[in-house]
Amino acid sequence: STVGHWSGADNCWEFLSNNPGTTSSGGYSWEVRNTSQTTSSGTGPDRDATLWPTMGGKFITADVSGSSTFTPDSTVLTSPVIDISSLNNPELGYALHRYGSNMADLYVDVFDGTSWVLGVHSYTSLSGIQTASGDDWIDTTVSLSSYSGITNLRVRFRSVTNGCCAGDNAIDDVRISDPVSCAAPLAISATAMSSSSAEISWDTTGTGAATVELEYGATGFALGTGTSVTGITATNYTITGLT
Repeated sequence: STVGHWSGADNCWEFLSNNPGTTSSGGYSWEVRNTSQTTSSGTGPDRDATLWPTMGGKFITADVSGSSTFTPDSTVLTSPVIDISSLNNPELGYALHRYGSNMADLYVDVFDGTSWVLGVHSYTSLSGIQTASGDDWIDTTVSLSSYSGITNLRVRFRSVTNGCCAGDNAIDDVRISDPVSCAAPLAISATAMSSSSAEISWDTTGTGAATVELEYGATGFALGTGTSVTGITATNYTITGLT
């Protein structure tokens, strides 16, 4: 998606708001960002889910600092039409970041081929999930099994404010697929680094993983082209022979 986009269509996704602004801090709109929220305090992520914990990447967030104080504003992000007829057990997956003390409500709606089914999944607590901007994102799944066979499914993320200011919803890594069979480990870190080695550690709690596959390569390498290590049963591994 295009960084800075907050209104209209972009790469087949539609951004629609009742109070769209002309800047990221004016009005209330989903917006594609690659930096932390600079117009709000105590809310919003400071990095994306894909690269976390590394800084950077792109994510989509709704900044409440430009929303109306007394009248709830809403902003809707709608997917393109998706054919899920070839999926056996379809589900929606996305990464979620809700850091703030006055969170906007978040609803997931599904177009079932005929009409919109509202609120198949929602978060309406004013309390956030994360406690800091740099906290890890939460991987979230929503079953779409009741819509199996549909050739024109759409999903949308609807964020409704509860006033200004600490209430920025953020989403990333949206997918519609069968369940992912290989869950990503959490809290990946590198320690004991030297000029030719590094110990990599991670957390598989809650993933159900019995073994881990690790792949590494020179900075910027494409997945599938690096050196792969399979069958790791521990939660750490020391890579040697680095340059």
